[in-house]
Amino acid sequence: MHSRRGWDRRADILQEDKYIRTLATGLALLLVSLPTVAQSNAGRIPGTVTDQTGAALPGATVTSSDLERGTSRVLTTDDAGT
Repeated sequence: MHSRRGWDRRADILQEDKYIRTLATGLALLLVSLPTVAQSNAGRIPGTVTDQTGAALPGATVTSSDLERGTSRVLTTDDAGT
């Protein structure tokens, strides 16, 4: 015949197992979701606008267009042509 103590211990083990599985599942979900957090809709196009002699062109208007989305962004270069 089993003692009540044995059943209590089995219940404790099952509870610990459930806790560990829940913790592992939560950790796995967190790790899987990290790449989505790292993605951003901001980008950078590095470069310098220059004339034929290689001199920087401050105040030049630069237009960046996204043809798929039909959007564009207009920027003006600084004193260094960037």
